[in-house]
Amino acid sequence: MRAQPDEPLTIARVAEQAGVSPMALYRHFKDRDELVDEVVGRLFRERNESIPPDAPWQEQLRAWVLSGVDHLVPCSQVIPIVLTGRTRGWLHDAATLARILQAAGCDDDQIADLQTWIALSVGGYVMAEAARRKEPNPAEVYAGLALLDPDDAARLLGLMPRIDHAFEHMHERFADRIIRVVEAEVAEVGKAAEAAAPRRSTAGTKRKK
Repeated sequence: MRAQPDEPLTIARVAEQAGVSPMALYRHFKDRDELVDEVVGRLFRERNESIPPDAPWQEQLRAWVLSGVDHLVPCSQVIPIVLTGRTRGWLHDAATLARILQAAGCDDDQIADLQTWIALSVGGYVMAEAARRKEPNPAEVYAGLALLDPDDAARLLGLMPRIDHAFEHMHERFADRIIRVVEAEVAEVGKAAEAAAPRRSTAGTKRKK
């Protein structure tokens, strides 16, 4: 998958890379789906090994995001397989993220919401980064500015070097922004709970009277 990321994962390709016949693989995997489950599961297990188990949840979430980028960008064809539900290999990874969000203080509704948003965000980021690394063509991009309104083109022309520079540390910024969103979500729910507590207490007092 890393050597030929644009090619589909097939029994024949895996057998060729392993130097065995396709029939030999069928002794270990009943079909391609089972092979994909194993490959994806192993990829995510390797990714989760880099998460420090005793660290604060912020460090764990940062490691989950950054290790995901590091492991998935070289074989980004995994992302459509995972997002379309064609493998169960992602379940361990999802359980790890849920555990991190629970440690952050999220309730079940927040975990479900944030887990979906984070998974889609990381998946989209991985696909975009894989495409950017594969076919960088800045000359074509700059030439395309001629198709824009002159004011828009001038604005983008000044931004282009800054955009290129932004990519140098984008992984870390991406992870930090996800952490800030989770922190804000937890804080907002906490404030709402605190605001509701006096109202519940007052209502209870009135009932007693």
